[in-house]
Amino acid sequence: MKSFLESLRTLHKNPTMLAMLFFLLRIIMILGILYLLFGILMITNQEKFFYHPDEKNNFFECPGFEDYESKVVNGTRFYYNNLEFSDTVLIYYSGNGGSACDRWALQNYYEGYQASTIFVEYSGYSEDKREPSLELLQQDVHTIELFVQENNYSKKYVVGESLGTGVASYHAYNYDVDVILLLAPFYSTMDLGREKFPYYPISFLEIENYNSAYWLSHYDGRIVIIHGEQDSNIPYTQSIKLYESLETDDKTLFIFPFAKHNDLYDYFLTQSVIRYTFLNRTRSNRLDEYKFE
Repeated sequence: MKSFLESLRTLHKNPTMLAMLFFLLRIIMILGILYLLFGILMITNQEKFFYHPDEKNNFFECPGFEDYESKVVNGTRFYYNNLEFSDTVLIYYSGNGGSACDRWALQNYYEGYQASTIFVEYSGYSEDKREPSLELLQQDVHTIELFVQENNYSKKYVVGESLGTGVASYHAYNYDVDVILLLAPFYSTMDLGREKFPYYPISFLEIENYNSAYWLSHYDGRIVIIHGEQDSNIPYTQSIKLYESLETDDKTLFIFPFAKHNDLYDYFLTQSVIRYTFLNRTRSNRLDEYKFE
């Protein structure tokens, strides 16, 4: 107590030091307020962090999917290419930006595996007046599965990209899935938040948690993961952590050294990995260079 009083007297006699102390206190207060506001912003505006829909796109006017059926089932919309002779379906869940229509070029990657194809449009996207949310996207999964069962598909391939990897994982958690392909996945959105904001108590925030690791914890089928080492949106360490948590023996992780978050399809190797995923071909030596052990 005596030393504290002596410190106060010293500061009182030194106006410069006192001014510096008040300045530091102001900076600390401002940072504290910003820190608090950031947390409030994350909680109250989660849809702005998680979802970036193209709200002006008309789902029913997508020239890229003109050869597909534009279907609406229980409020869930999707583009559907029906191969009547096939009992296999491939379901694609996109990332959080734009719309399903924006992914029309991916038909070239996911057709040709003797499977009907579904590109899911998320609720809250493409002129849907609802706000997208984890609950709504989970409803989309259940609706898609109901459609798949009603059409007697006995074999399912599920593809997820970025945020869609969490949706794909949720699909596999609730229903039987034969093969899963994940592009730039995360362990969970909560864990990703902790990695991206290590100095913020993410665990105490009530954020929407796409818990891929939990949803895939008992999956015993075939799963292939692709990630870019230069990905700044979702660090590739998230894929490594997810891969190591998987119990299935039929798992493979490919890490492309120069790839980022949005350019995985620019690499010829991606198409080779997709073929390997769905055709179960033996990996070439070239692919082995990018396989994580």
